[in-house]
Amino acid sequence: MRKRFLLTLLINLSVYSGYSQNIALDINSFYGGWNNELSAYYYGGAGISLLYEHPLKKGALSGGFALRTIDWGNQVTVNVGYNATYLLRDNWRLDGVSTVGLGLALFKYKPLLVWSFGYVPEFTWLRKKKIDYSMGLGIRYSNSPAYKNYGQIYQLLEFPIKIGVKYHLKGKTPASVVP
Repeated sequence: MRKRFLLTLLINLSVYSGYSQNIALDINSFYGGWNNELSAYYYGGAGISLLYEHPLKKGALSGGFALRTIDWGNQVTVNVGYNATYLLRDNWRLDGVSTVGLGLALFKYKPLLVWSFGYVPEFTWLRKKKIDYSMGLGIRYSNSPAYKNYGQIYQLLEFPIKIGVKYHLKGKTPASVVP
C-alpha cells in the first residue's frame, strides 16, 4: 500500500510539474483552537510543503505534498488547491488559497488515513524577479477517523501561519500576475 501511494505521488508530481509555472515552498506552524475533546489553545506542530502552481485565466491550480511533525508522529499528505486573487497591485497581491489534503499519519503502530481542508488568505510580495515571498494566516480542519482506536483526539481545527517563497520557472514574476 505504501509503495503504491509513493509511486502514485511521484508520477503525479512528475507529470504535473511539466505544465507548472511556479514552485512554492512554504514553512508552516499550526496553532490549535479546537479538537473533538475540548476547546483550548495548543501548539499543533510544524510543517513544510512543496507545491507546483499552474496559472489559469483567473487564479491558479496547485498540487504537491506536505510533511508535518507533531508530538505523536508525522503526517504526509498530497494537497490540491485553488488560488483566487482578490487584490492585485504593482508590488503585492492578496490571494485566497483553498486546499484539500489526503494522506497518512505515520503513526508508530501503522499508518492511518488523514484528510483535511483549509483556507489561507495569502499576501505575496511581487518582486518582479525569479523569487517572490509570501505569508498567510488561515484556518484548517483535519480528521483521522482510524485514530479513534488509539486515542481520544482525532479531529482538529487549527490556525496555520505560513511563510514561503515562490520560484518562477520561466524567469521573473509572470506578466499574468502583474498589473
